[in-house]
Amino acid sequence: MASNPPALLLKGVWLLHFVLSSWAMLSGFIAVATYFYTHLLVLAIGLWAIIDASSADAIIMFMGSLMVSVLNDIILLGIYEPRGHDNFEDGNPGTGKRNEYRFALGMCITNLLLKPISLFLLYRIYQSRSDGSEFNSGIPGIGGGGSHGGYDDITPSNTSSKEPPLYNEPGYQQPPQ
Repeated sequence: MASNPPALLLKGVWLLHFVLSSWAMLSGFIAVATYFYTHLLVLAIGLWAIIDASSADAIIMFMGSLMVSVLNDIILLGIYEPRGHDNFEDGNPGTGKRNEYRFALGMCITNLLLKPISLFLLYRIYQSRSDGSEFNSGIPGIGGGGSHGGYDDITPSNTSSKEPPLYNEPGYQQPPQ
């Protein structure tokens, strides 16, 4: 079974954010509509990037929507976390509601902290899609590796010996003095 590192990595990033986004919405401490629609858009664009495996535009859109969701998550956490703390920690909602709030808050923060790593990986996937080069994630052990950077071989193909040309051979130019 052959594996395609960019496709597997893209699916892994998408699945990670799908799971963490859904877990972050469990307690309802955050404005669920705003968080839900933002992450629904991000995941829909990510699904487009998975389906259209040759499109660099889909990866750019996925990266852009993920960047917007980082800003959105920071704003929503700043606004709604104190309200959630007042409702679930200071009040007397019961142990179940308090634990649900803590779990959802932890998943929301974890999702936010993993987004820069996802953006880096998506950028590497974008590079491999846009120039058609071999995928290399930049992390040792992950990705195809072995890319030589696009340098051409500069050895002349018409010489039969491996010795440098002599000064008196035709085609040799004297360096300027």
